[in-house]
Amino acid sequence: MKGIIRTAAGLMAACITTLSCSALPVIQPSAAKGSVIIGYRGDINNDMKIDRTDVRLLKAYLLGDSSEISADASGHLTDADLDGSKALNAADLTLLKRAAMGITPPTPVYADVFRTAPEIAANMGLGWNLGNTMEAYEATDCDKITYEWMPVSGDNKPSDYETCWGAPVTTQEMIDGVKAAGFNTVRIPVYWGNMMANDGTWTINSEYIGRVKEIVDYCMNDDLYAVINIHHFDEFIIRRNNLANCRSIFERLWTQIAEYF
Repeated sequence: MKGIIRTAAGLMAACITTLSCSALPVIQPSAAKGSVIIGYRGDINNDMKIDRTDVRLLKAYLLGDSSEISADASGHLTDADLDGSKALNAADLTLLKRAAMGITPPTPVYADVFRTAPEIAANMGLGWNLGNTMEAYEATDCDKITYEWMPVSGDNKPSDYETCWGAPVTTQEMIDGVKAAGFNTVRIPVYWGNMMANDGTWTINSEYIGRVKEIVDYCMNDDLYAVINIHHFDEFIIRRNNLANCRSIFERLWTQIAEYF
């Protein structure tokens, strides 16, 4: 995932806010990441445009004349490998000519952008909550809940939990509707204990986290922010474990989520 906030500051904020409704990792859509253009492929003289000068310089280089290419410009020659062959050739020159003539648009080069929490929050705008879905528990055929993290029981699937409180299975069409209604962010509360090993490893079931990823991807497809949390942590963990165990479970849980996304 792309784009999950995994900074130390984010983890510290997570450690401070351990409430069931705390929603901490913000997964950013691609439109919100790497959005600063720092140049264009083939811009040999590094003037933020593709024109006849770049064509002339590449042609001269291919003919063995590098006298007009400055030390700075020579560092941008590799960006002129427009055909992806890992070597500059006549095909690159043809593609560069097309971009210089406006026949094809130049290929931008993006830089990763670090955004502060206030900047991200300002961009998130209006939010919508996907409630009573992935945070639901006690699915069909599930043993009576013990108020602890529970491994998957019987033949339960992620969709059994997703729908056991009456919600339909989340689809791309549903998220498309959220986008069309003018929302910018979707909060996805998750009770990971539905399908998480209770053997000291606290390993999240791959199908369960995979289903959450599918829903997150629905949001990414619509350029929406997605926010996930560790729902029910206070009622099922904090109230029933000592501080050391809570910290261990908490760290293991967020580590898996951060590494997966």
